[in-house]
Amino acid sequence: MSFVHPFFVGVTEIAWNSKSGKIGVSIKVFTDDIQEAIYKSESVKFQSTAQNEVNKLALNKYVKKHFTLKILDKNGKFKAVEYNMLGWEVEEEATWIYLEHAGSKPTKNAKQIAVNNEMLFENIPSQIHIVHCKRNDVRKSEQLTHSKPIVTFIW
Repeated sequence: MSFVHPFFVGVTEIAWNSKSGKIGVSIKVFTDDIQEAIYKSESVKFQSTAQNEVNKLALNKYVKKHFTLKILDKNGKFKAVEYNMLGWEVEEEATWIYLEHAGSKPTKNAKQIAVNNEMLFENIPSQIHIVHCKRNDVRKSEQLTHSKPIVTFIW
């Protein structure tokens, strides 16, 4: 699949359940862009339509390298949130990547989350990520760019 698109926008949806403390993440990027990024970063021809171990490992490695979440703990320090990649799916020209909080410590008492999404920035300096973070019924949004890849949401 190869096509030219005139803009480079990704969407990151974060659902933070304050009762369980669990966090779910969905990241949507253009398929051709993620395929090129993984090839350049991991030297693997990522085939988004093939759900196999080679593709899973390459995508997981790329995402872990370019996407992080941190929670402000009770001591006032940001701690990395461990997550697992649940999988991915292709929807027209886009690929959705699904992540889930995997840490043993719940995040229900935390009031701040920092999101760092640098996916595709190494190949596409004009890439933009729109980040939506929802905790309970409150949804906050921010735009990330190559020069500003991190946002902190406060509740």
